[in-house]
Amino acid sequence: MPNFSDPRFEHMRTYMTGEYPYVQVFDLELGKIHARVRGWVQGELFIEYPPNGARLVYNGRLDVKWVPTLAATRIRRADSIWRGTEDDPTWHQREDAKISYWADPWTASLPESD
Repeated sequence: MPNFSDPRFEHMRTYMTGEYPYVQVFDLELGKIHARVRGWVQGELFIEYPPNGARLVYNGRLDVKWVPTLAATRIRRADSIWRGTEDDPTWHQREDAKISYWADPWTASLPESD
């Protein structure tokens, strides 16, 4: 649970609902994960991600944490191992077309369902 008294929240810039970009993050605690960016301050992203490596469409409780921007790489929604149900597919399709980076192949080797 985040500490919402954290001063970063006072200055955090956010995205519109349904327009949260997906990122591949390398975190010392979590390892490599796929997450969505809910907001940012200079040098840090506030991300959300499913617990326990949930895959495919996920609409349950999400874990959150701050990570350095240098630990994250923007990825296409289609390349993420999970997707939120409230995503705006038109926005993601338009924005994802701008991304030249391809997410790590570890995502493609996962089973189609749990």
